[in-house]
Amino acid sequence: MKFGILIFSMILPLVISCSGGGVGAYPPLPVEHYWIVKVTGELSQARDMHTATLLQDGRVLVVGGETQGNEFPNGVAAAELYDPATQTWSPAGNLVNRRLRHSAVLLPNGKVIVLGGWDYVNGRGVTGLLAVEEWDPATKSFHVIGSLLQERAGGQAFLRQDGKIQVVGGFDSNSPITSETYRTEIFDPVSGTSQPDFYLNELEINASLVPIDSSHFILMGGENGLGSWHQLDSAYLYATDGSQPNPSAGGTLPRAFSGNSAVNVPSGKVVAGGGFNQFRGIGDTISIIDYAHLGSGISSVKMSKPRMGHQTMIFPDGTVGFVAGETFTGYAPTSYLSDIDVLDLSTMKTSLLPAKLRVPRTCHTLTPLGDGSFLIVGGYNYQPGSGYGQVSLSTCERLVYQ
Repeated sequence: MKFGILIFSMILPLVISCSGGGVGAYPPLPVEHYWIVKVTGELSQARDMHTATLLQDGRVLVVGGETQGNEFPNGVAAAELYDPATQTWSPAGNLVNRRLRHSAVLLPNGKVIVLGGWDYVNGRGVTGLLAVEEWDPATKSFHVIGSLLQERAGGQAFLRQDGKIQVVGGFDSNSPITSETYRTEIFDPVSGTSQPDFYLNELEINASLVPIDSSHFILMGGENGLGSWHQLDSAYLYATDGSQPNPSAGGTLPRAFSGNSAVNVPSGKVVAGGGFNQFRGIGDTISIIDYAHLGSGISSVKMSKPRMGHQTMIFPDGTVGFVAGETFTGYAPTSYLSDIDVLDLSTMKTSLLPAKLRVPRTCHTLTPLGDGSFLIVGGYNYQPGSGYGQVSLSTCERLVYQ
C-alpha cells in the first residue's frame, strides 16, 4: 500500500440504468485520503529545545526551551497549554529555573516533573540544574520539590515501573568527570529525594533513549566528552528492575551520531535515523534494531535525505516518519527542512510524504494527539536579516489525516 494515499470504498446508492430501464449498482468508487498539514494556534513565546507533554485530559503542556532572534539566545521560563478542542494556547505558569534540553515526565496523578537541562543568559551557558520542579495542573504553577544528585544537562528521564523516575546520562561540562558521572539515579517525586543507581557503560549526553517495557530501555548514540568530544555508535539495553546486570546486551550501530530521534515500533524493534557526526556531517542512515538480538540484529537503510534535529513518529499503518530537521546545503534557508521522510518496514524502502510542513524547522517537538493527528510545536530556522541568524519559532502545525 502506497503511503500517503489510502484507498477506501464508498458504496453508492442504487441508480436507474438509462440503457435498460432495470435496477443496477455502479461498482464502488475509490475515495482518496491524504495526510495534510494545517496551521494551528500560535505560541505566545517563540521557543526551541523545549519539552511537550501530552496530559491525561488530551491537552499538551509545553515547558521551557530557549528563544533566539535578533539577540543572543536566552532560556525560557514560561509554560503554555494547548487545547486541541479550541486549537488555542493559554498560559501555564513559569518555571522557577529557566531551562532547555531538559526532561519532562508525566506522573499518574496528572502532575508533570521537570528536571535536568541548563540555562542560557545572553548566549552563555551556565552550569546544569540540580533543582527538580513539579507542575500542578490544578494551579498551573511550578514549585521545586527536590534535587538531583548530579547536574545532568543533556540527560534523559522516564517513569519507572515503581512510579519513580529513572534519570540517565548528561553531565556538567564545567565539572571534572569522575566515575560517578557515569552513574544513573532514581528520583522519587513523593519524597523529593534521589538515590544513586547503576553505572552506564559509556558516558553519554544527547543520546537517544527509548523505553522498551516497564523495566528496560535502550540507549543509543550520543556524545562522549571524555578526553575530546566524539559521537558514539553504541546501543545498550539496560534493566531498571535489577533483574539482570547492566548493560544486559550491547550492539554496534552502522553510524555514530548525536542529535537523533528514535521510536519503538510494535514489531519489537527500535528505529533511529539521521543525526550528526563531527567527522562525517549529517547522516542519512536509518538503524533498525531488534533488541531481542541486539548483538546481531541491527540492520540499516538510507533516508531520502540526511537530517538532524528532527522528530520521529509512527503512522497508524506502522510506517515510521522522520519530520523536518536540518541538513547541510550551505548556510541558507534550504538547510532547514519541511518535508517528512517515511520508512516502510515491510519493504525497507523510504519515500517523502506528499504533505510538507508550512514552516521549515529543527529542534521542535512532535506530539500525537487523541484524535489521531500530530502536533508540531516551535523549533527554529534561519531568517535573513535577523541579527543572530537563527530565529526561534512560535508557529505550530498539525499533521492531519483526512
